[in-house]
Amino acid sequence: MLTAAILDELAAPYERPDLSGTGMTFRHTRVAYHGPRHEPVHPGRAVVEIPRRSWPAARPEACADDSGRGAWINDHVLVCRGCGLDCT
Repeated sequence: MLTAAILDELAAPYERPDLSGTGMTFRHTRVAYHGPRHEPVHPGRAVVEIPRRSWPAARPEACADDSGRGAWINDHVLVCRGCGLDCT
């Protein structure tokens, strides 16, 4: 169900964090939804690729993490612990 808070977030323009100089990149694959509840994903959000690190789920649509808690990577970007989706 889309709540007012989700609709407000979806209406706001999304700006990806600047990953310059971090060695991290964004995956160039469109994300349809996140997790087992098919949560909507703001257009432009992507999986963060980190050298020598893989995520338990290959893509956000297959992610089993529905905890809502992310992990800060180098105090630079907040990602889903299950798939690496940018949650910043």
